[in-house]
This record gives sequence, structure tokens and C-alpha cells, in this order.
Amino acid sequence: MTGNRGLFVRFHARLRDERGFSLVEAIIAITVIFGALTVLAYSASSGFGYQALSRERQGATAIADKLMEQARGLAYAKIQAGLKASDLASDVTQGFVVKDCPGDPAIPTTYRLKPESGDPCSGDRIVASSSDSDTPPLVPHERSFGAPEGYPTTYQTRVYVTNNNPANEPYRVVVVAGWGVGAVNGVARSITTESLFYSPTGCVSNQTHPYAAPCQPFFYGQAQIPRGAVTITGTIGGFSPVEAHLYTAGAEANAQQEQFSAAQSSLSQSGAALDDSLEITETVGGSAQTTAASDTDPSGTIPPYGDALLIPVPGGTLSSDPGQSPVTVTAPSGDSGAAQAATAAGAGQLCPPWGLENDAAICSGTHIQQGSAEPGGTLSATADLSNVYGVNLGTASLATIAAPSDPSKALVDRVLATGVDGQLASTVWRSFGTVSLGGSPTTLASPLYPAGWVPGSYLVTMNGYRDTATASSGTGAPVPSGAVDPGATVTFWNGTTFVTQSASLAVQPGPLTIIDNVDGRQVLIEITSTEFAPATLAPTSTECADLAGSLCDADAQMTGPLSGTISYKVTLDPFTTPVIAVDLSVQVELGTMIARSLYQPAPQAG
Repeated sequence: MTGNRGLFVRFHARLRDERGFSLVEAIIAITVIFGALTVLAYSASSGFGYQALSRERQGATAIADKLMEQARGLAYAKIQAGLKASDLASDVTQGFVVKDCPGDPAIPTTYRLKPESGDPCSGDRIVASSSDSDTPPLVPHERSFGAPEGYPTTYQTRVYVTNNNPANEPYRVVVVAGWGVGAVNGVARSITTESLFYSPTGCVSNQTHPYAAPCQPFFYGQAQIPRGAVTITGTIGGFSPVEAHLYTAGAEANAQQEQFSAAQSSLSQSGAALDDSLEITETVGGSAQTTAASDTDPSGTIPPYGDALLIPVPGGTLSSDPGQSPVTVTAPSGDSGAAQAATAAGAGQLCPPWGLENDAAICSGTHIQQGSAEPGGTLSATADLSNVYGVNLGTASLATIAAPSDPSKALVDRVLATGVDGQLASTVWRSFGTVSLGGSPTTLASPLYPAGWVPGSYLVTMNGYRDTATASSGTGAPVPSGAVDPGATVTFWNGTTFVTQSASLAVQPGPLTIIDNVDGRQVLIEITSTEFAPATLAPTSTECADLAGSLCDADAQMTGPLSGTISYKVTLDPFTTPVIAVDLSVQVELGTMIARSLYQPAPQAG
């Protein structure tokens, strides 16, 4: 007990000793701290080194990927040609490549890519030729990347193409990116990336789409009837300029077929438009459009069949606001039409709307007819001349387009044939009702008409117009064709009398000149026109290069009839102090129909 008490006393005294630690104790503490710091410094230094190595590997990987993508962008024939044989000499010296292996032919020299371990001659054969053309990254196959390319480390790259049996095996492209002094231990390092290249010739299956080419024939067809237009511009009685439009109905069908089928048909309602004094366009009719679409693409959302009816917006009448040229345009309300698109036409997928294809092939068809409901089935534009500088000339009908008896139709249809690819036919049929242009004023006090002119007549009138155009492509396809109905006629004033002729001929109306005294003023009315060009067909076709008797490109374009311009002018007091009271232009462009078909045969298997 006494011994323990003495130990306690000495310890207590030690605690009260203010002389501090001894030198030995301080040295031991410093040694421990220094050792800990050394360990931390080594860990940090090692971490920084491996971080730098990671950056070096990242740069090498980016370069290797870049070179591999360049190789993927080459034509397959370039991969098959491989490297330049003389370009491999330095690789043999550096030990990357070996040659003259047992069993390899001496001519041409066979090179092998040396494996990392094992028999040097067990590596794959390098594809090489004597070509002198440069094809980066294969020729030259060695390249350096460094500061000029934005890399802090200098990399040496090598690209190889190998194949032991080209008849049965794919080609292998190997990219090696190395750098000399690495961030860890100063050891030279490298990364390697590989990719297989294979492109079969021709078709190997009609269920696949290999790299070289599709295994199915390609067809595309378009059948289009654009909206025709009659445009009236000018001034009446010095008011704001007038701009009015009449638009005929339009229709279009499209179809495409290769590995999957896609078809679409659409139609547009007839209508009229008039610009007001603020240049804001008002319309009646004309804004309704209908589209039917079908598709067999499994990744899409379009169904394999589409069917739609036109729901026309109301037609009606538009007249100029006060202070404008007094012009009125009218459009019908009762346009009717339907659009259908079928990937396999038949009883469950009706196409076209006016018939039925039962061949289970692709079909796109649409038809539309200018309506006959109130306010009538006629498109019209009239000018109110009842108060032209105080002179009453009544009204003048500038243009009218009546409803036709037949609809306009567009169809793209696949025509199947046994043992061959068959055809894709694009056809358009167009119809116009009576088209009248350039009517004389309705009320004249004592008109002095030219002999032979009938009051209320028009400078030009077209009746019973129909035309068609068709273009087919594929095996045994006929050449594109088209025609104007021989029963279609044009009646026009030739300057002395009215003449009726075929609508397929050019028309040159003569001038209509009327001199009258109205409301105490002398009036000169002059209605003149340019030559009206008839509809003309422009067919073109190209025969398939390797398939005699077949068309790969066919096109039939039919321009619109009565393409021309009428000038409508009224002059007051023409022989004393002339005043231009009416100056209008009526421009007619009824649109160019298009029938187009394209075909590309499937490549031969093998």
C-alpha cells in the first residue's frame, strides 16, 4: 500500500512539473507526424498521376474512335483493298507486324498482325495491296496527334485491316493509339479498339435491308391536280385598287413502297378571296382541306388505312367595302369529295372512292367536285359599274366557272404482275364546267355593238372541258401519255364574229370595242386579250439501265387550258378629255397537272 502511494505522489508531482516534454519525446512526435505527411503526399502524388493517366487514356480513346469512324465512312471496296504493302515495312522493323511466316505465300508478301503473346505468326493476316492512292486512315496507316491537333500529349496511331478468309469472314479493322512516356512510372502505353466490317453483295433476304442495298423494288408515285386561279386586279372609278381571286378545287394522291408502304391523298375546296381597303384578305369557301393517310411502318402511329370525306366550309359572296373598287366574288358551298389511302386495297380497305381495287396492293385515290348548293355551284367575279364617275354601265361579269358534270380525280395504284416487279401507275383526270371570261356591261342606253356581237356574251367561253395524264414505271410500263377530251370546245370573239373550235387549239380573241353615249357622256369600252394557250402535254421517261423494256422514271405534265390575260378598260370622253374609268386585268392560270412515277429494281442476289 505504501508503494502505491509513493507512485501516486511521484505521478502527481510529474503533472505539476512545468518543464515540458523531453527532447526524445519531441523527436518521436515529429517523426510520427512526418511519416503521416509522407504517406499523404505519396497518396496525393499517386492519385494525380493516375488522374493524368486517365486523361491520357481518354485522349487516346477519342483519337481511336475518330479513326474508326473515318474507316466506317469509307466505301466498302476501300476496306477490301486494305493497306498499302510498302507502308508496312516500318511496322516489321518496330516489331508490330511479322512477315514470311511458314505456310504464307511469298508473292505477294503476306503480313500478319503480331499478337501480344504467343506465336508471332498466329496473328491475323493483314489485308494489303500495292495501291499508291491515299485513303486515310488506311493509307498511310500511321499518324501522329499532338499539340497541332490540340492534344497536350503526343500520340502515335496505327490502323490495320485483317482478314484470314475474305470469302467467308468479315473484315476486322484494328486501331492502336499509343503514347511514349506515361504519367505513371513513365511507361509507354497504348489502347486498342476493333470493329468488324461486312457488306453482302446484292439481296440476301427480302425480309431485311442490308448495308449494300434494299432487297425490294422501290416505287414512288404522285398524281396532282393543283388549284387553278383566276386573278382580277386593277381599279374602278378611281377607288382603291382591287385584288380578287377565284380558286378551283384541287386533288392529290401519293404513294411509296419499298420495305414498308405509305400512301396519302388530299383534296382542297374551291373558293374565292377579296382584299379589302386595309389589304386584309377575306375568303368564302376554299379553306376546307381533307387528307387520308396510311402506313405500314411498325414504328409509326399512322394506321394501314385512311378514309376521309370533305366537309366544306360555307361559300358565299364577298363585296368590296365602301371606298373600294366595287367588285363581288362568289363561291359555292356544296363541294363534295372523298380521299382514301390503303396499304392493301380490298373489301376492308376501299380505294379509290369511285371504284374498288381488290389486289391487296397499295392504293391512294381522291376525287372532288365543285358544288351545286346555295349560292349556286358557280365561281364568279363581277364588277359593279353602276356609278363610274356618275355614269351607269350596270354590271360586268369578269369571270365565271360553273360546276362540272364530273369530278376531278387523282389516283396512284400498284399494278401487280406474276414473276416480275410490276408497275406503279399515277393518273389524273380533270374537269371544268363552263368557263366564261370578259363579259360586256349589262345595261347600255344605246349600245353601238360591233356587227355579230350578241349583248351579254363573253369574249371567251370554254365548254365541256376534260383532260387526263398518266405515268407508269416498272417492268413493261407504257410511256407517259395524256389527252384533252375531243368534245371540249372554246367559243371566242375573233373581232368580227364568234368562232367555235377544239379546246386543244390556241385561241386568239379579237378586240371588242363598244362606243356609246351614257348619261350624257361618251363611253369607250375596250376588251382585249393575249393569246390563250391550250393545255399541252410534256411527257418524259427514262428506261432502266439494266432492265430492258422497263421504265425507271416517268413523268406526264399537262398544263392548264386557257392560260392568258384579258384587259378590261372603260374610258369616258375618249375623244375630248379622256378619263380612265375602269382598268382591270383578268389573269387565268388553271394549273399544271402532274402524273409522276419512279421505280428502282431490287438488286440481284449473290
